[in-house]
Amino acid sequence: MKFSLMHTVVFVFALLVALPVFQACFGGSSGDDGTDGDADSSDNSGDEDEDLELSGEDLEDIENTEETEDDAETGGESADEEGEAVPEKFRVAFLADPHIIDDYYEGPESNELDTQTMFDTYDNLIHARDHINSLEPPIDSVYIAGDIVHNYPSTEWDFYFENRTRFDIAAEILDGFEMPVYILPGNHDYDIGNIPREFTQNLFREKFGLEKTYYEIERYGFKFIMLDNFLGSTGDAESPDSKGELGSLGEEQLMWLKERLAEGKPSFVMNHNPLLVMKLDDVGDEGLKSVLEDNLDVLQLSLAGHTHIWMDWEQIYGMPHIVLGSTRYDHDNYMIVEIDTVNQNFTILNKDKLGWGTRNAEPWDGE
Repeated sequence: MKFSLMHTVVFVFALLVALPVFQACFGGSSGDDGTDGDADSSDNSGDEDEDLELSGEDLEDIENTEETEDDAETGGESADEEGEAVPEKFRVAFLADPHIIDDYYEGPESNELDTQTMFDTYDNLIHARDHINSLEPPIDSVYIAGDIVHNYPSTEWDFYFENRTRFDIAAEILDGFEMPVYILPGNHDYDIGNIPREFTQNLFREKFGLEKTYYEIERYGFKFIMLDNFLGSTGDAESPDSKGELGSLGEEQLMWLKERLAEGKPSFVMNHNPLLVMKLDDVGDEGLKSVLEDNLDVLQLSLAGHTHIWMDWEQIYGMPHIVLGSTRYDHDNYMIVEIDTVNQNFTILNKDKLGWGTRNAEPWDGE
């Protein structure tokens, strides 16, 4: 009796140990949902020896499956349609208005503060760049909302290729980012009224390696749409519309934007001018504002620069619209955004560090 009882205990213990293996292999329930975990046991009774022979391989498969499930729960990666690994979350940085100058800068600006800050632009952008490079987890990509340089020291094309100018200096700084950087032009990159628009647009593209001054980038299913709001009538020096401060896209770019948004992917849209100074009737009765309003289902965030002051105008425009502070005034003027590819939303990680209504921000070391 003692021998029989011992074997009985061992047999029961073996069953208890093996039960999770059988459940994992054959999809049995442990009864958490109110069903009997042994409901299908009779179907497998004749395969018991074969199952035990494969249990070593099955255990390895189970371990691999558990690791995959753990990865999914703790930030593992999936794959997009092109096979690229898609993280559950990734981070990007938004900046604006560096206003880089060179030895040919003369000044002055309209006031003492604006003149003084022109001589800080080089160091401030480098400081912002180096800090962004140091953040963990690493920033995926950087987007800058125009005024990369500050006006033009010459109207001669050859001047910019015979001398080291603000364009070359800005390009060298941008090359120091350890992640891709995407830029668009601002009013000081064009200097409309002093330099022909075609001249400045071509030079901007040549110096910064752009095919066009408006384009889109796709990252893990999200669009980053970079606009040039100086291609419409307000950017034409011959047009009466150019006399004001308004920006406009023009028909070709506006139609292009509508097509990009119509693809239905979550989108960040960046241009230089805030909506406050964009022409409402750019093409017919349509403009940037109305096109964004028609696509609120895909618009994640509308971003701009130009004013150099941090502003959150969502309540005013009924859409997420942020004006970025300028690195010209503070090297901590950058916005770090974490994008959730699973839930299709985003979080501004350093929002409480941004000096809303001011030209300044506090440093953010990553949290």
